[in-house]
Amino acid sequence: MVHQSPRSSAEYEPLMREWGHHFTCIAPDTPGFGQSDPLPNPAREIEDFAHALIDFCEAAGFPQIAGYGFHSGGIILVTALKRHMHRFKALAIGGYAIWNEEERVKIGPPYIPPNPPKPFGEHLMWLWNRLLEQSWYFPWFEPNDATRMPRAHDDPQRVHEMVLEMLDSGDFYRLGYGAVLRGRRDIPSPETVTPPVLITAYTGDPLKGHLERLGDLPHGWTAQGVETPQEHWDASLSHLLKHALCEAFTPQEDLDAGFLPVRTGDFDGLIHWRGSQGAKRLLLHGPGREAELLDATDAIMIDLPGHGLSTRWPEDAPQDW
Repeated sequence: MVHQSPRSSAEYEPLMREWGHHFTCIAPDTPGFGQSDPLPNPAREIEDFAHALIDFCEAAGFPQIAGYGFHSGGIILVTALKRHMHRFKALAIGGYAIWNEEERVKIGPPYIPPNPPKPFGEHLMWLWNRLLEQSWYFPWFEPNDATRMPRAHDDPQRVHEMVLEMLDSGDFYRLGYGAVLRGRRDIPSPETVTPPVLITAYTGDPLKGHLERLGDLPHGWTAQGVETPQEHWDASLSHLLKHALCEAFTPQEDLDAGFLPVRTGDFDGLIHWRGSQGAKRLLLHGPGREAELLDATDAIMIDLPGHGLSTRWPEDAPQDW
């Protein structure tokens, strides 16, 4: 499950809880987003993100991929499928951007301005308002009746989540986002034999109008508009259940980071750890910080509950840790 830019895999948590009844869901953070390192190559294009996805699947030992991606996540998957056809069972895609030249000029650099940290935190206020505008208008920098989206929202929780993810990616958000905005139609030619692909877009999605720009599709590809996000998810799930069940396998585990289930007292959740397995030192961060900010070798570092990537306490944090 490949997330859109500039989000992270965290946006799929509710969907994974639903789809997890049918198959194991794995959602990586694409390079430079969430908890993943940026790509080393300075000339980052959508092909670089597609190759990184395949590299991830090889490292984890996936024999084949049944993929779901929304917006840029879908473009990354389609780009990877075209270059590594044997890796895929099927794809379900939410929206597929095909920009015309006027749109490329309009929403290129203006859509992804730099926002470096400022001494008094003005960058935080700008980012909050920029993402709030994006929830109402497309493009976000043209707030008028003509650009207002039919499913606009002003949910502060959703804006808050996106702000945190944008801050995680830093200025790299411009490179990852830019690769999507620069990407061109990369759908296989109509005569190509490919795994089945479903592309849907719901009313209110700016990319629903792009369905008409897809042109001739390969056999086994379907593009259709739906009314609601739920209809999009339902259609995607149905498509994957029909075409994409894979043989069971055990992914390779990371040796220098991970999560452990912990049940003690009032806490029942996952504790995130990083460091050297077998180390004889355990390092704990201070209140309000996280293991990612610790720099040490030959040590194990954990995020305390409610910090970093570890599960929160179910109630108020206890006084005696």
